[in-house]
Amino acid sequence: MISPSTRLFIVVLLTFPWLYTGYPNNIRTAFRRDCETLLLDSIRLAKSEILVAVYSFSNRKIARALIKRSKEGVSIKLKVDKKQASYDYSKFVFDLMKSKHLDIEYISMEKHHSMHNKFLVIDKELVLTGSYNFTKNATKFNWENLVLIKDKLIAKKYIDEWEKIRSLKAKKTKRD
Repeated sequence: MISPSTRLFIVVLLTFPWLYTGYPNNIRTAFRRDCETLLLDSIRLAKSEILVAVYSFSNRKIARALIKRSKEGVSIKLKVDKKQASYDYSKFVFDLMKSKHLDIEYISMEKHHSMHNKFLVIDKELVLTGSYNFTKNATKFNWENLVLIKDKLIAKKYIDEWEKIRSLKAKKTKRD
């Protein structure tokens, strides 16, 4: 016979498999639908800053979570692919975030090129990265992955990369 506490532990692991991956506490993984859960839980932990670089974004839950943290005093800054952000399925999310004064930079690329990053840096110490785009299809239908890494040195490398992401027009302007 299984004790009630063991039964609860099993139910929690089956419900939230990303809670225990067999890795040290500073690394977690999520696959398929669990990517959204890991991302939302991580956004809720932010205390001061979230930097986002994402290719495709239409997931309203994620947008609302970022807006909520912004209202609570967390600095939210996004860099997104301009072409992806212009599609009808994404416009609602970006219009909503802009109306709440989130800092959004639209990255313009040459034809057949994309700002294809998919990462967040939270409080200069937590990185979430993987194939997961912030879309309903990615959450419900795609085989996606997301890795959480808690490491200040790795976070610094992602922050440096986030700061380098610029529109091609901005790069050309700086050279002139």
